[in-house]
Amino acid sequence: MMQDEYDEVLADPNGFAVKKLWPRISTTLAPISGMSQMPPPMADILKKALELVEAHAKYKQLMTRYTMEMMNLGFPLHFGVVTFPAFDWISDALRGMRGTMLDMYQVPDKLLALIDMFTPLTLGG
Repeated sequence: MMQDEYDEVLADPNGFAVKKLWPRISTTLAPISGMSQMPPPMADILKKALELVEAHAKYKQLMTRYTMEMMNLGFPLHFGVVTFPAFDWISDALRGMRGTMLDMYQVPDKLLALIDMFTPLTLGG
C-alpha cells in the first residue's frame, strides 16, 4: 500500500484488497486489478483458487495427523490464542515498517483511522 492510498483503503477496504493489493502480491491475480466486469482470465484465476483450496485441505489433513501423532507420543503441543495487532498488520502486510513509521509523522490521522478500522478484526469481532 502506498501512503496516498489510505483514503481508498478506508473507504473500501475489500475493494482495495481485491483490485489493488492482491494483484500486487500475485501475478496470477493481476487480471482482476482493472475489473469492472468479469474478464476472460477469471476462469484461470478461479481454477488456481480451487487448487489453493485443495492444497490447503490436504495441509490441514496432514497437520491434524501430525498433531495427533505427536500428542500420542507424549509431546505437548500448544498453539494457544494468537492475535495480530492492527499496527503490526499494517506495518508487516501493507506499508512496511519504514512506511508505517513515516506515516506516524506524515499522516498520523490516517494511520490511526486504519488502526481503528482493523482493530475489531484483529480481536475477532
